[in-house]
Amino acid sequence: MNANSRIDRPTDIAPFDFLRSGVVVTGGAVLLTGACDWFGTSLHPIWPLQWLIPIFPLVCAARYGWRSGFLVSFLGLLIGNLNQLTYLRDLIRLPTPILILAIAGPGLLLALAVGVWRRLVNRGLLVAGPVMFALVFVGIEWTFFLPTDGATQGLTAYAQVPFIPFLQVASLGGVPAMEFLLLFLPASLAVLAVPSADLGRRRIAAWIGVGITAAVVVLANLPMLFPYRGAVVKVAAAAADDPQDPIGAYLACRNELMKQGAKLIVFPEKIATVDPTQLAAWDKALGAPEAPTVVGLHVTRPRKLNLARVYEVSRIDTYVKQHLVPGLELGYEPGHEMLSEPLGQTAFGVEICRDMGYPSLSRQYPASDAMLAVPAWDFDVDGRWAEQIAMVRGVEIGASVVRAGRDGMVSITDSSGRVLCETPSGSTTPAIAIADVPTTSRWTFYKAFGHVPFLILAALLAVLDAALTLGPKLRKHA
Repeated sequence: MNANSRIDRPTDIAPFDFLRSGVVVTGGAVLLTGACDWFGTSLHPIWPLQWLIPIFPLVCAARYGWRSGFLVSFLGLLIGNLNQLTYLRDLIRLPTPILILAIAGPGLLLALAVGVWRRLVNRGLLVAGPVMFALVFVGIEWTFFLPTDGATQGLTAYAQVPFIPFLQVASLGGVPAMEFLLLFLPASLAVLAVPSADLGRRRIAAWIGVGITAAVVVLANLPMLFPYRGAVVKVAAAAADDPQDPIGAYLACRNELMKQGAKLIVFPEKIATVDPTQLAAWDKALGAPEAPTVVGLHVTRPRKLNLARVYEVSRIDTYVKQHLVPGLELGYEPGHEMLSEPLGQTAFGVEICRDMGYPSLSRQYPASDAMLAVPAWDFDVDGRWAEQIAMVRGVEIGASVVRAGRDGMVSITDSSGRVLCETPSGSTTPAIAIADVPTTSRWTFYKAFGHVPFLILAALLAVLDAALTLGPKLRKHA
């Protein structure tokens, strides 16, 4: 080759074609997934972003193979879940093994579900793929929670509470139903990216996913078409901390709320630490009120208890917190009894703070309990998140929630999850929420049947998937 010779270079290669490579696309998808998870599942989430999280790993799995899908799933959610690291480590004080599982576990679970989805859609099962994707994720996730009596505080579906139409799905199937649709719809849309299937079939599968999701949401919202027009009762929640004179502060606050017509008053969790003598002083000061008053107290002797004292006209009842915070409430004795109290022609149930993270507990209250009275103590930064968990419990069982959160949110919400009144607490001035709520609860499918229909459906779909997957192999070897 002489000096004057020239190497001909192809002229049909665009200068940015390298951006189409699997490595670059996978890296970009990791960042997008992490960003959506970071901002979509934080303590103050941007809820629409949560719907986008599964899209990126699914599309990458379809276009670039299972390794790409695994990396986007695991690394994306690992990055996004770091938004909770400080909260879980420093405030909740989770043990290190549980903390690692909380940060890294969801990514591994998503990667497994993505693998199942890819296997099915590549075999032409374009509807079964999204269904099994959602079932695998929700099913395995709930195997971790159900043995501990259904603790759900860490489930990201609570980010959807501001989306009121979608929140109503909780009245049909609780949090699992919400999570299922959050995964099923994106997985159905991701079918459009499967290169091995006919475009027409892909579009049909995507529209089926949209149609099923829309049908469930519309069904859940049918009761909203018939607004409640029956009797109401005025209730109030308040936080009025005064370290120098807590009895005087809350007594004055209660008297003011009764002047405003409140028939039920709820104060926060652990507003004072008391021994038996001091407890007697509280009972004397707040006893025999015109309006039932729920007060959270920390009792030190003879047993260490986190309890709610319910002061009625002629008696004093006690509810003991059943689900204690690991680490922070070490040495406390948990309660085991529910407490339902009459309120004129209606009734209310009592739970304390973390108890609201357990759907099975709220479902134990009878349908006659039109509301839940909830003393609580938040960590300030998680006040909104804790309030949203309580709102979901109300939607699940068709009850209003009167929640007094110390260092968080004081709020009253109805059985549809709509906020009737709320205000932040933690300042030197009293935080007060007062509103009228219905005197009857709303019937819900979830209250009546719990998770049973969802579990039966999951089992049937799992059997169907196995038949569709193994059937051809069995016939081939027959």
